[in-house]
Amino acid sequence: MVITPEGVIDHAGNLGIGLIRWKEIRQIRTDKKQPFQYILIELKKPESLKHKTVNPLQKNLMETNIKLHGTPVAIQASNLAINPGQLLSELQGRL
Repeated sequence: MVITPEGVIDHAGNLGIGLIRWKEIRQIRTDKKQPFQYILIELKKPESLKHKTVNPLQKNLMETNIKLHGTPVAIQASNLAINPGQLLSELQGRL
């Protein structure tokens, strides 16, 4: 995950969807589903993300994320090189 002035570039999540612009993000929060913690990025228009990919596997993962977490973008915190709390603070400070 890379934080830029334009938004968040996701290469760490199971989707690896690339740039999510700040203006597209409604909320960023965490969720814990044992034994994992997730950074969840809620979008203003989640359906727009489905149109961003043509890969059927990515679309299925988005649907699974929506069912489990309520948003298509769920990044497992253990995949990141930063403390989830620090990352959440950094991301929320940019909204």
